[in-house]
Amino acid sequence: MTSYSAHKISCSIMLAKSIALTIIVNICHHSEDVIIEDLTMTSLNVSLPDETRAWIDEQVKSGKFANASDYIRDLVRRNQSEREAINLALIEGELSGKSSNNVLDILERKRTQAKA
Repeated sequence: MTSYSAHKISCSIMLAKSIALTIIVNICHHSEDVIIEDLTMTSLNVSLPDETRAWIDEQVKSGKFANASDYIRDLVRRNQSEREAINLALIEGELSGKSSNNVLDILERKRTQAKA
């Protein structure tokens, strides 16, 4: 394994630990623990505008989610994945070295690639 790969894996592990710690810290300390399928889960009360609650209810009615909690868990998982992807891309960019291209050159090349 190259030092780049080892560094990338190490950063991924640190990011996962950071995300887990952030979630734990942000869980409401007044919530009750619930055990479902050997997973400890906590409940969290959240105040939402009526429009947001209506949106969540529509997502549940679509059949893609079992209930509002399922929808919220899906949002959190997606957000975690997005943040991890962004952080890994930033790390990869930092490790790749300095580019001789300016931002406009890079954007133009990406636009050209997208059209192809």
